[in-house]
Amino acid sequence: MPRKTQEFEIDGHLYQVQQVGAETGDAILFRLGRGLAMSDLKPEDFEHIRSVLRDSTKLQIVDTKGDGRKSWVPLSDKYGDHFAGRYEVAAEWFRAAFEFNFASFIDVIRKFVVTRMAAASSSSPKGVPGDFGDSLLHSILGSPVSPTSSETGQSTTSPLPTNS
Repeated sequence: MPRKTQEFEIDGHLYQVQQVGAETGDAILFRLGRGLAMSDLKPEDFEHIRSVLRDSTKLQIVDTKGDGRKSWVPLSDKYGDHFAGRYEVAAEWFRAAFEFNFASFIDVIRKFVVTRMAAASSSSPKGVPGDFGDSLLHSILGSPVSPTSSETGQSTTSPLPTNS
């Protein structure tokens, strides 16, 4: 089965993200899960995840000096210059690429945390089920993005919601 791709438009730029392979995804989830469980996410964990997502993303470039032709280039070739001074846009790209690859994992973690919080709140009336899990996921990913992709593995375009 071919890996799916998803196109996202962020701040007037089009990005095409391809799903990472299962072994790479497993390694990311292990690293992320270990870091969250131990409350010890390290900068190198983020760098690794960002690097993998950057390598699985292409950026659409428009030839403004010639015939206006559009082409796709690896984001890894343009990352430093493309996002220089545009850290909010970089964060939106990261969130979109991460959620495209790991939305089902995020749902499983959310359910796990809600279940754990419900169990904890039954013994302590102070907690509200879901508060911790939702705030934890929000601190990692911001507002949820729900990219849709074609079941055939073809690219689709889905604009990201804005945080208003």
